[in-house]
Amino acid sequence: MEKPMFKGIELYLWELNGKTVWTILPGTNRLKMDAEIRNAKDAIKSKDELEKLLAKLAPGEYVFYKDMTKSSTKASRHAIDAEAVKKICEKFQLNYAGDSGESAEAK
Repeated sequence: MEKPMFKGIELYLWELNGKTVWTILPGTNRLKMDAEIRNAKDAIKSKDELEKLLAKLAPGEYVFYKDMTKSSTKASRHAIDAEAVKKICEKFQLNYAGDSGESAEAK
């Protein structure tokens, strides 16, 4: 990809059969339907696979990270996942925007 998409991408974390998975969707101004997000055939099932997909994005792309699990029993594990995604974004000069509104501009 040569230049960033107009509204970035949305990266959703969710669970499939007790495992952490992700879905990447184009950024829009509308809320996504649960069926769009939790589509098992499009699920990214490993951090390595996620990193390879994020590496294809243009430097400066915005990555809006959304945790769809939001339960206290899983909070610490998913916080680690969010931190890993943030580091991948930094590695590829992507602009990370987390669930809390946290963002880090590409340098």
